[in-house]
Amino acid sequence: MNVRKEDLIYVGIDLHKETHTAVILDCWNTKLGEITFANTPAEFPKLVRKVKKYCIENKQAVYGLENAYGYGRYLITKNGTYKAVLDMNQMGEAMSHIYYLNSLIQNVLSSIRESGEL
Repeated sequence: MNVRKEDLIYVGIDLHKETHTAVILDCWNTKLGEITFANTPAEFPKLVRKVKKYCIENKQAVYGLENAYGYGRYLITKNGTYKAVLDMNQMGEAMSHIYYLNSLIQNVLSSIRESGEL
């Protein structure tokens, strides 16, 4: 099934031991939102609720994260919550989305720099 880029919402997640920060973009690289949440399973529904606000008109969320040190293991294994979790080693079909995922990473890093955490 071919999915148009306009039908996707891109969520880039920067993983850390204590917290995760996610930046939400559309296919035109417009920042729709951002959220920082604790690295605990009880906090993950906050991310899901935030992303769902932008999944209107049948849009789907695509999640990009580097699972460094296993900090994203709970995000990945949460049953049925995530439509796709992209790992740098498993890009496969998502290669056409690398440009957008790179933009997500840059936005996450920029947001962290602005907040003084980096």
